[in-house]
Amino acid sequence: MRTLLILCAFSLCVSHLCAQPYGEPDRGQPGDEMIQEYLAQEALRLDAQFAEDFASRENWEANRARYKEEYLYMLGLWPLPEKSPLKATITGMIERDGYVVENLHYQSKPGLYVTANVYRPATRQPGEKFPAVLYVCGHGGGGRDGVKTVYQSHPIWLAKHGFVCLIVDTLELGEIVADDMHHGTFDLERWWWHSRGYTSAGVECWNGVRGIDYLLSREDVDPENLGVTGISGGGAATFWIAAADERIKVAIPISGMADLESYVGNRVINGHCDCMFLYNTFQWPWTRIAALIAPRPMLFINSDNDRIFPMDANERITNRLERFYNLYGASDKFDTVVSVGGHAYREDIRRATFGFLQYHLQGKADPINDTELDLVDKDAKPPTYPIPPEQLRVFPTDADLPTDAINVTIDEHFVPIAQPELPKAGEYDVWRQKMLAELQRVTFRSLHQVEKPLSLVEPWTRRNPPNYVERSFALLGSTADTWRLHENRGFGISPDQQLTGGDGLTRAYGAIYQEHEKLIRGISLTNPPTTHMDPNAPQFLNILRVCDVPDMLGLLAPRPLKIVTRQPQAFERTSKIYEAAGAKSAFSLETLAE
Repeated sequence: MRTLLILCAFSLCVSHLCAQPYGEPDRGQPGDEMIQEYLAQEALRLDAQFAEDFASRENWEANRARYKEEYLYMLGLWPLPEKSPLKATITGMIERDGYVVENLHYQSKPGLYVTANVYRPATRQPGEKFPAVLYVCGHGGGGRDGVKTVYQSHPIWLAKHGFVCLIVDTLELGEIVADDMHHGTFDLERWWWHSRGYTSAGVECWNGVRGIDYLLSREDVDPENLGVTGISGGGAATFWIAAADERIKVAIPISGMADLESYVGNRVINGHCDCMFLYNTFQWPWTRIAALIAPRPMLFINSDNDRIFPMDANERITNRLERFYNLYGASDKFDTVVSVGGHAYREDIRRATFGFLQYHLQGKADPINDTELDLVDKDAKPPTYPIPPEQLRVFPTDADLPTDAINVTIDEHFVPIAQPELPKAGEYDVWRQKMLAELQRVTFRSLHQVEKPLSLVEPWTRRNPPNYVERSFALLGSTADTWRLHENRGFGISPDQQLTGGDGLTRAYGAIYQEHEKLIRGISLTNPPTTHMDPNAPQFLNILRVCDVPDMLGLLAPRPLKIVTRQPQAFERTSKIYEAAGAKSAFSLETLAE
């Protein structure tokens, strides 16, 4: 039943796409209205900062390199992963009238398989190179055949008109079943994604970047003429990939972006899974992501009755991007289309998409009158496909599926956990200040921005699904647990006070940032989580990219710290940090009896 509900909320069929209305506000708990008003106002504040971006081209260019690094970091892609061998393998081929399809898989990281199809023209002159398009899919289903089969109409048209098109399955809806891998914080309670800095958006972006690497390895592809497009989840991925990789010359996102005012203030986030969002660590105005594509050609397509990409957000983003492209004198390279209808492809959207690609990648302005050929009709009984989906399988049978695939556990591998060096004797203060500075930069920025924190209690936040409050905090560069830590900064902890479990860990972290250290004479912590990968641990954005629980507790030195735990070996690092701080006697470790 849960799977059916998710598919109802998120499935994107080619002819009829579902959409959700604005999320209704929660009003069942004390404080609901207060916290939602705070989130809405914070979203407005961040979005308003985009005015600084289009204030002058010089200002933007001065910050551009930093923005690019921050952007990649927020996707979990900085430092950039190693570009390991793709091991691209063609497992089958289909010849049709005017085009050929190759069934292909490649590995964007070792063991992370991307299943795909390449559609290419049937004939090619010696040495001829074609412009290429990366088509990124939405949440269209497809089952064992992969979601790529649902969107086959688009690469068919492109191949018939002189393009090479690589269409890739998503992590969640590919042939290698990784069901729900876009829903970690939506309904799977994988809150450690926040601490790990992992989001499925980063995987989809990286799979696309490596798809570009594959396209450029082909002799039939013109490396100077690459485009990317897709709808909904594919529209978001179009932004992720084009902003990350400047080899993309043309971007056509379709129903793929709103703004913070919409996502948070109007609770539109409730209609989206996690692949639509990065963690806004550096508290960006959301439109800045799209601005990284400028001045390359972009066609921003939306629909006038799309409840998960509503018109008010479309108009705000369009206005901002038009002004931004004007900084480069490139207003002719940015265009918009608003189609009449809901969250779906229609003839005018297809015609505009193909025309924009032809114009900017082939230099043609020919009329397009054949977009309604070769369409998938999933509403027909039985559904009709130009190519039977099972023929597009990369792995024809279950026995062909790779045994070394890490697709279903990629969230545990994609973003590395930091292993900071321990401080040497006499160097503790320098080590501590360096750690605190990095934590302030990527984890606890909000601690230093407000004087009076919100008071948060658990029932206000985690309502599964869609966990509106906690997911909204991540879009604003924080977490609910960060605000609980903030709240604890103002309270003293007496030496005999017992702090327990995850809540106790939050209180202990609050002591690290306690400005009046005399209020903290010592801390006794019983059975704390040993890692922020523990579901019972408090979660803070990117903290595992800086350090883990033992190192955080070491930041309390030289104040007395007693830990009572069933896993004493997990806190050996804390002991060594205290020793380096010259406070070995201030740290004690006891084994908790079973």
